Amino acid sequence: MNKRRLTPSLFKRKIRKLHDACESQNSYEFGSVKISSKFDTGNIIDVKQVSERNFIMTTVSDGEPFKKTNSKAWYHFSITGFETGKPYFTFRSNLTSVYKNAPWARIIQQWAQTCIKIVPEDEKWKFIPEDIRFDRNDTVSLIQFRYQFDCSSTSVVHFCYSFPFGYEDVCKQMGELQERLKDHESIYFLRELAGYSLERRKIELITITDHSQKTEEREPFIRRLFPSCKNRKTCKRGFIFSKPTIFFSSRVHPGEVAASFVLNGILEILTDPDNEYGKLLRKNFVFKIIPLLNPDGVYRGYYRQDTMGNNLNRFYKDPKYEEQPSIYFAKQIINQLNKTSKLVLYIDLHAHASRKGCFMFGNSLNIIHQQVENMALPKVISLNSIDFDFSQCSFAEANMKVKDKSTGLTRDGCGRVAIWNDTGIPNSYTLECHYTIGLKNNTLTDIVDVKTGEVVQKAEDDKEQTDPNLVMAGTKENPYTVESFMQIGKAVCVGILDYYELNTSSRIPSSEFGSMKNIRLEMRKLIEERKRIAQINEKNAYNRLYYGGNNKRKDSSSRKADALPPLSGIPNQKCDEISFRNNFNSYPEMKNKTTLSSKVLLNDILITPDVNIPVRNAFRGSSSVMKKRKRNKKLNINPPKIPELKSPVITPTHSDIEEIMKQYQDLPKAVKLKLKRKTSKSLIKKSTVKAALGKKMFYTKAVLRKKSSKPKHKI
Repeated sequence: MNKRRLTPSLFKRKIRKLHDACESQNSYEFGSVKISSKFDTGNIIDVKQVSERNFIMTTVSDGEPFKKTNSKAWYHFSITGFETGKPYFTFRSNLTSVYKNAPWARIIQQWAQTCIKIVPEDEKWKFIPEDIRFDRNDTVSLIQFRYQFDCSSTSVVHFCYSFPFGYEDVCKQMGELQERLKDHESIYFLRELAGYSLERRKIELITITDHSQKTEEREPFIRRLFPSCKNRKTCKRGFIFSKPTIFFSSRVHPGEVAASFVLNGILEILTDPDNEYGKLLRKNFVFKIIPLLNPDGVYRGYYRQDTMGNNLNRFYKDPKYEEQPSIYFAKQIINQLNKTSKLVLYIDLHAHASRKGCFMFGNSLNIIHQQVENMALPKVISLNSIDFDFSQCSFAEANMKVKDKSTGLTRDGCGRVAIWNDTGIPNSYTLECHYTIGLKNNTLTDIVDVKTGEVVQKAEDDKEQTDPNLVMAGTKENPYTVESFMQIGKAVCVGILDYYELNTSSRIPSSEFGSMKNIRLEMRKLIEERKRIAQINEKNAYNRLYYGGNNKRKDSSSRKADALPPLSGIPNQKCDEISFRNNFNSYPEMKNKTTLSSKVLLNDILITPDVNIPVRNAFRGSSSVMKKRKRNKKLNINPPKIPELKSPVITPTHSDIEEIMKQYQDLPKAVKLKLKRKTSKSLIKKSTVKAALGKKMFYTKAVLRKKSSKPKHKI
């Protein structure tokens, strides 16, 4: 009997029964010792006592019980009942068995830390003083730590993957802000229910600004959003402001708690009526914030996916209301903001497990002045934070198209790429912070009054960032704390003011740049330099692949003997016909040969753009390259990918086509038939047909190796 497919409607019916029961949240008793995960963000499904002081715990994979996935890292549990002063107790968690060969598993081994909080003694979370041990073999991966209890047996000791900040914490925080800022004379604060998650948890939209530039017009009704708005006539949403809008979102991946703490730093400035930075930000911008994009995953203690086992940060391109409601809400709100007001900045807050420090992912924009603006904001943020590393920021086009191996989904469905495609704003980012390690590479400068030039605050007086006493157990790195994450959020706020040149007290005048104009000029130089280096690398890679044969490292003498002249040595000329270049001058030993060499192509075909044939400007290669491609791609052998050139490369010399056709006539009859079969029927011009035949000669050896009369490989 076939298992019934889990549709969204069936899922919602199951949710009604399982909403209060969560597999990842259980309680276990071993004599006087009680181990529990029955709370928000808790995740322990099984506990086994190996000995009196040794326990093995198992966590739930993301998506369970509805869909088991390969994401399994977050843990949070509490222990009570241990006697004080006893020797160390050891805990082992089977956390990463499905990721035993994943790259990030090696990272956990180096930097993993467990956070601890003792209730009621401790007010804040901290790292356990003992080192973390990570063991991995063919069948299981274990993260192991030990702890000696020195507190009362009635105290509750919490252990967690990172500093937790759950769904209930966010709801409590938003409620307190709403109560404190209700009818505030200088702060406009609006808390709206955008909708519900699959498990009927709240997805809220927060609006923060001041009362300036407020119009009498209300924000429009959006279908399927804002349950309090039953219809267009009775819908009374917030007011529309005639100033730009900045959008923040957080926790699309539930285990990335650093995102919430960065957002808390932003909220601290925006909701402080006495903070000068907050006043300037509220005066000039409207801030729209979604604190939790994945409330179900946060509550259940998942690491990366939602309840259906989906990575929600891959569905921004076309989210479904029934399956990804939070992303659907966010996308609809952003599109509406882009129409009714000017959306100028989008930042999605995340955490990172493998790359240390804090940094941003941006998009690769073809228009240079847009790319300058795209890179300028992260650079300014780095001037206001020790931990924000501009050198780690990535604006590569390849980073916009990376495909997930497990799901096959690409990053064109992530927030920053999809929002840029929909709105066209250059400032669309993903902000990432490592869970535990800060690099602290930057040197802060003095805060200076922009008008007078007087020093407002010395750099060394910023104790939030310059405290030298932060040392992590077993490492020489600077650990991230909750305050570190919040400081990065504050630096984002100050960086926004500096970027738009609205800041009255800034670090930029005392920096090496001196002004935003110089920062933009520096970014332009950096873009041009990276572009120049990329072109050089493309040419070098081109020469290695298409001139050097099998692309293996050789000494300089052999490279000179094997390689053709580089592309840079071929001048560009206008040409209305197809030209061929003999390599006999460069390779005298090849003059009497009629077959293709394994290391060098006898004739390089260079085609002008006006030829109606689906090929690029140049075709160069070797049979060794084709061997490698044949091994890697058993189904297809495609022409080698050649870097795109802005202008066609045409050789200045013209050798006679008859020589090429003579070589073609000398080929075996079966090979000629295959070459003709591969030639498109739409190629009518004689010269074009000859070009196509010459192109196929490039793959002669590949064709000869094929035994079948009907070649399956694409040539």
